Amino acid sequence: MPTTKVTFNIQSLREIENKINLPDFPAEGLPVCSSRLGLEVKHIEKQIVVDVKVLASYEGRLVMSYVVEGKFGFEDIAQYFDFNQDQITDKVGILPTLVGIVVDALRGMQALRLSETPYYAVLPYINPTQLLEATHSQKK
Repeated sequence: MPTTKVTFNIQSLREIENKINLPDFPAEGLPVCSSRLGLEVKHIEKQIVVDVKVLASYEGRLVMSYVVEGKFGFEDIAQYFDFNQDQITDKVGILPTLVGIVVDALRGMQALRLSETPYYAVLPYINPTQLLEATHSQKK
């Protein structure tokens, strides 16, 4: 049943991997790299944990691997999600919001990491709903 009121807290947004090979990073930045974005969603007790990873390669070499993790706490997690084996079912449509928060955090943290280098990163706008649909089959 869709709802307009979902109560959660952001327990943490943190960088969990930062591998940047500056000698191979192109001066033009990420726009000239081949990039891939990955997503993992899991739950631990009253938390939903979202990991977003970006990989960038240039001329066949990995130049960057960057991961940000978001942990979101829910007082009554069963009100919003069903958990069956490895499947998470979003009962109220909150998962795109959580993914969007982590993607935006990744974008900002990555820009800060590269701000004191001669390189720059521009992660384009990513629609969280489309990202979830492309990476996870979900029950509606």
